Amino acid sequence: MDADTRTVSFEGVEDDLTVEVADNFLQRSKGLMYREELGYVDGMIFKYDEEKERVFWMKNTYIPLDIIFIDSEKQIVNIEEAEPEPNTSRSDLELYRSERASKYVLEVEKGFSEKNNLTEGDRMVFRDKGLY
Repeated sequence: MDADTRTVSFEGVEDDLTVEVADNFLQRSKGLMYREELGYVDGMIFKYDEEKERVFWMKNTYIPLDIIFIDSEKQIVNIEEAEPEPNTSRSDLELYRSERASKYVLEVEKGFSEKNNLTEGDRMVFRDKGLY
């Protein structure tokens, strides 16, 4: 079965992203672990039912990422640049935190945010019907 994907972008950004959706515990727990490239997708969006502060790590992740924390109004809360940490013990992992409550977390290839001048307050847009 193919992964559920959505097309997202940001206001003022010309290019769209095709992202896998991680909207249940198992999908969110695995995330982008063990992948060496993003392949046919440009990233992953983690969707939660409730908005709260989020903490992410890069355990067993091989791809440098921008971790973009987004609130329920689809505005960027903050952006963290994350380096791979394969084979790192849990106690030694770097933690990446939202600066306030977030409902979505978008992981894309590191440098995407800088290339597209994304900053706090920029708004994410779902391009597909049946928006979240």
